[in-house]
Amino acid sequence: MERHITTESVKQRFFAEAFSRPLIDNTLRGLWCEFMIAEALGPECASTGLSWDLQIGDSRAMFPERIRIQVKNSASLQSWNQANGQITDPLFSLTWRKKPYYFERDNPGIPCETEGFLCDLFILCHHPVTDIATADHREPDQWNFYLLPVHGPSSAVTEAELQWAQKKLKETGRNSSTQRRPSTLRSGIRGRRPCEPIGVSDLSIDSIRANFGIQ
Repeated sequence: MERHITTESVKQRFFAEAFSRPLIDNTLRGLWCEFMIAEALGPECASTGLSWDLQIGDSRAMFPERIRIQVKNSASLQSWNQANGQITDPLFSLTWRKKPYYFERDNPGIPCETEGFLCDLFILCHHPVTDIATADHREPDQWNFYLLPVHGPSSAVTEAELQWAQKKLKETGRNSSTQRRPSTLRSGIRGRRPCEPIGVSDLSIDSIRANFGIQ
């Protein structure tokens, strides 16, 4: 008897295989983090598929009516070190880059700077649980979230970092990244402002706007 394969049947198989058991997977967790944040922020937040991951507000608006969010994730327990018990020291890269050459072609009428971080806010998602018996990347309460605005008076990027990124791109044409670790985010080294993580229950559009000093 011939089986009829449908979108719904594939979706059910995918979710059953990927998400029906505790997850420790660096491939799937990135997508999970994006939708976890979108769910926490509510219907005003949308997944974009643009040069940024999520967005609050209308695509054709400018900041602060539109807030563009780039989501980064890392975990202390990785899929490849479960057997040996090694712990990863998470590292996040904030990348200064050129706007893709095809941006206007594929996204007419949507404003975007010629170069930059191409977002207004980084949300760095850190999963700190190291116990293999309890770690589960699906569990929202196990994650920490760092909110890092990239411009304005509360910017988490220093002027020196900005100047270096702009200089490198101009001189070499290559992207440049500045790194962040959870431990140094808290302490605020090298002139960076300290940044304490929040839990998923505190992740809201109001908390994001507060980071920019807007209501």
